[in-house]
Amino acid sequence: MSNPILNGSGLAKHFRSGDKDIEVLRGVDISLAEGEFVSIQGESGSGKTTLLNLLAGLETTDAGEITWGEHVVSSLKINSLAKRRRGFIALVFQSYYLVPEIDAISNVGLGARIAKIDGDWRSRAESLLERVGLEERKHSLPNTLSGGERQRVAIARALAASPKVVLADEPTGNLDEGTGDGIIALLKDLCLEEKVGLILVTHNNIHASLADTKYHLKDGLLHQTS
Repeated sequence: MSNPILNGSGLAKHFRSGDKDIEVLRGVDISLAEGEFVSIQGESGSGKTTLLNLLAGLETTDAGEITWGEHVVSSLKINSLAKRRRGFIALVFQSYYLVPEIDAISNVGLGARIAKIDGDWRSRAESLLERVGLEERKHSLPNTLSGGERQRVAIARALAASPKVVLADEPTGNLDEGTGDGIIALLKDLCLEEKVGLILVTHNNIHASLADTKYHLKDGLLHQTS
C-alpha cells in the first residue's frame, strides 16, 4: 500500500454529560491510502460520526494526532485548517444538504466554487452530473428529484472540488435497499476513478463488505475485520 493520504494515530475523545465523563474513543488508529475504500461499522452511539468529525477537522481530539498528507491537523490555525480542508476532504451525509433554491448543476458547482478550483466550474459540474447519470436533470430543483437522485447530486458536489478524501456518513440511510446499493456502487467507482480515498460509515453489512479494509468500532477502539 502507498503512503497514507490521511492518518489518525492514538485518537481519543470524551464528552461531559452532567457529572459523568463519557469516553467515546480511546486510542483509535486508522489510515487511508489514495484510492482505498475503508468501511466502519458499529452500534449506534459507538462514536462513528465522532471519528469522522475528528478526521475532517470539525472537532478536536483529546489525544492523538491526525495528518492530512504531510500536514498535522493540530498545527494548523483555524483559517489555514478551513482552507486546506476545502481542497482535501469532502463529506457526504445521510441528509443531502442541497440548496433548495438552485438547480442540480449549481448545487454541484458549489463544491468547486467554494474550494476555488481553477477552471470552468460549470464544465466540471456537467461532467460529474453526466457520470452520475443526471445529465438530463441538471436544471432540476432538488424538490423535483427523488431521494436517490438527490444523493447522486450530493456525491457529484463532493467530488467537484477534486478532494483527496471523501468521508461518507450513512449516505444510504434515507434510501430504499435497491437505490442504496446503487449509490454505494456509484460512490465506490467514482472514488476509484478519481483516485480518492473513501471512508464509509454504514450499518449495512453488504455495503461494508465491498471495502478494501473493514473495521468495527467497539468500546472506543477500531477492530479490523475480515
